[in-house]
Amino acid sequence: IPWDDDLDISMMAEDKEKLFEIFGKLDEFVIEEVYWSDGLLLRCPRIRYADESKNGCIDIFLWERADNEPTGDKGLWEKRQKYVRMKEEEFARLKPSLKKSLFAGETIKDPEDKKRIDDLFDRIYEKQRQECQGSGNTIYGQIDMWFEAGRWVGVYNAEDVFPLQKMKFETIEMPVPKDYDKFLTMQYGDWLALPSK
Repeated sequence: IPWDDDLDISMMAEDKEKLFEIFGKLDEFVIEEVYWSDGLLLRCPRIRYADESKNGCIDIFLWERADNEPTGDKGLWEKRQKYVRMKEEEFARLKPSLKKSLFAGETIKDPEDKKRIDDLFDRIYEKQRQECQGSGNTIYGQIDMWFEAGRWVGVYNAEDVFPLQKMKFETIEMPVPKDYDKFLTMQYGDWLALPSK
């Protein structure tokens, strides 16, 4: 997108532990889970500099695998949304027992609160994966994050995304979906048209 000034980073959820393992060994960076609860309960890995005088961080959107669902499939998306609603209902019941329940893109300091919220996510994932998970002909946005910007239904044929290709962004080359035009068109329509604002 010619006027965009940032990168949105995505990866498969199955590689999350590996990401934490790699960044956990680096002195220059910190990797942590950050949470939001001022709307939906959301969580994502964030990488930042260990030196807090340096600005900048990377939030990572996670994707799951399913089988034989078409790009933009509303049926798979509705299955996903069922688990989003389940997560929200469980969080509403959990909130009164937490020491702090309002988060805005931050870590959870209290280890007991963190464990209870992470356990909630894990319980929902287990149910979600039993219904939706497969070998990976299709990928869809994980329930940790908000995937509903623009016209988007975050469901794609894996062959439209993989293998990734490289494109130049500023001074570096970065991986992008194989059919990035289809990906962006699904989300924004004519993504090369100047935005209204």
